[in-house]
Amino acid sequence: MTATWEQRFLTALIIAFAALVMLVSCGQLAEEVAVTERVPDSALFIFTCCHCNAIVLATTQLRDAEAKRLANHLSTTHPNVRFYTPKLGPLLDHFVVRQSPAFRG
Repeated sequence: MTATWEQRFLTALIIAFAALVMLVSCGQLAEEVAVTERVPDSALFIFTCCHCNAIVLATTQLRDAEAKRLANHLSTTHPNVRFYTPKLGPLLDHFVVRQSPAFRG
């Protein structure tokens, strides 16, 4: 009994999928697919206010405490600026974020 072209195609597809799963599990394909720039764990990010060009914050991570500090700067130094405190995106619209030159790769 000869296999039909559909059966051969399905068999080839299963073999190709199994090979792909093996490559991904080994991490070989994951390294080739990664296109994002890797940032060191100790990278320092500098937040500069767009309104007064003051450096407000330098931190390695942006957590709630740091976001509150940014919001506090806007509310005290620039009371006419409107932003929504619970939303991080509108808050960050008022700051320029740069990576510290000392930590660039």
